[in-house]
Amino acid sequence: MGKPLLHDDNYYISNAWSLFKKAYERGLLEQGYEVLHWCPRCETTLADYEVSEYRKIEDPSLYVKFKITGQERSLLIWTTTPWTIPANVFIMVNADYDYSDVEVKGETLVIATARVEEVMKEIGVTNYEVKRTYKGKELARIRL
Repeated sequence: MGKPLLHDDNYYISNAWSLFKKAYERGLLEQGYEVLHWCPRCETTLADYEVSEYRKIEDPSLYVKFKITGQERSLLIWTTTPWTIPANVFIMVNADYDYSDVEVKGETLVIATARVEEVMKEIGVTNYEVKRTYKGKELARIRL
């Protein structure tokens, strides 16, 4: 991270292939065939739940902190695909959304304002303080 991504930059692709190579070397990949459902409208594969009887399921997820370079705060993200993190080159924020600096146990976390209360509840934190709130555009081009 820290390297700016350009539209013609192969940095992301290089990291993705590097991750696949490491998985291959560790024997974590398996070759085979699988029948996939295909969406004729958008020409993408469909998840099993999109074509089977819908039911509510729990999907494992986790929160990850990314230290902001040169600052005393960290950006908190939520993901259901933690295995993609080593190949990530940036984190998306919405310029028009509100974000908050939240102090938790002497540490400042950047969290989407609309999610602060629920995130604190999910991670079992009852003692926290919202220090300030601002638009996502203030987070543009920060380095992690």
